Amino acid sequence: MQLPFRVRFKFVKMASRIVGYAWKSSLVNEYLKLVEKAKDLAELEKLVEDKCATYRGREAEVLRMEHALLKRLLSESSR
Repeated sequence: MQLPFRVRFKFVKMASRIVGYAWKSSLVNEYLKLVEKAKDLAELEKLVEDKCATYRGREAEVLRMEHALLKRLLSESSR
């Protein structure tokens, strides 16, 4: 799935603030890799849930927050 430049830029900026720790910034990059793999939002949803099942605690929570943020940014950009 290809993200518009503005959406990707806003996502990286905002998600980095959510994550907060430098060592967890890899979660932002990992989420962006899932976005690139997915063909559409429904497939991305499935990939995120599969990945969250392999994580524990904070990592899964951060991945879900990143996904919610991206969905919000995409809906705002389509207006």
